[in-house]
Amino acid sequence: MVGVMIASAALEALQKESELAEEHAQEIASIYQQRIERRRGRLRKVAKEFPEFYLRFETRLFAKVSMLAAQHYNEMASQHGEIGQKTYANIERRIRDTITALPPISNPAPKMTPGDLIGTVPLLNGLSDHILRQLADRAKAVTFIGNDIIIGEGDRGDALYIISRGWVKVYKEEDESKVIAELWNGDFFGEIALLGDQVRTATVKAMIPTTLIRLSRKDVLALAEEDSELKERLEDANEVRLQVDE
Repeated sequence: MVGVMIASAALEALQKESELAEEHAQEIASIYQQRIERRRGRLRKVAKEFPEFYLRFETRLFAKVSMLAAQHYNEMASQHGEIGQKTYANIERRIRDTITALPPISNPAPKMTPGDLIGTVPLLNGLSDHILRQLADRAKAVTFIGNDIIIGEGDRGDALYIISRGWVKVYKEEDESKVIAELWNGDFFGEIALLGDQVRTATVKAMIPTTLIRLSRKDVLALAEEDSELKERLEDANEVRLQVDE
């Protein structure tokens, strides 16, 4: 990202340069533009394969850049006599303290538990923590490598999937290039299969190594027989689905 910023700054400076011949300026600009595209491509790859790391990296970088910009303006204001030495020193100290307090990139971001993830699914959202924990206990973690098909269009569906870590694409079999959706950490698919035997209407493929939480209809129905709260939720949802299908 720093490389992209430096190359972009060089392009801006080049546009203001009047002493270079136009053909030389265009040649240099082309070189910097290619560098930007290569570096952006690497950044996109890191963002897709390591989304949590990239988010921490990006957040910390922009926070530090903001603080360094504030430091620069503080110095300029002091040099031009716009603020006194005491004010300058106070602002400088606060900026240094803020930069020092920035969390290291290596600090892991808080992770959602399986119960938390299951609770984000509309069909199951709002259930008691007790029920969500029991559902999480019955859920299974499944892992796919890049290009694995998780579910195929036309398959009989019997489970809900929630992405714990990874990236998947959803598309119709007739044209894989026409992507219906791209799903990431925390996203889910296959929810309707919890209400009955369903035919999958699209294919879902793992684009990178992907770990999912799989919650089967069999396990959900077994728990519903023991818990009236969950049973009532499923019955209400199924009734709404039948009314829509009529």
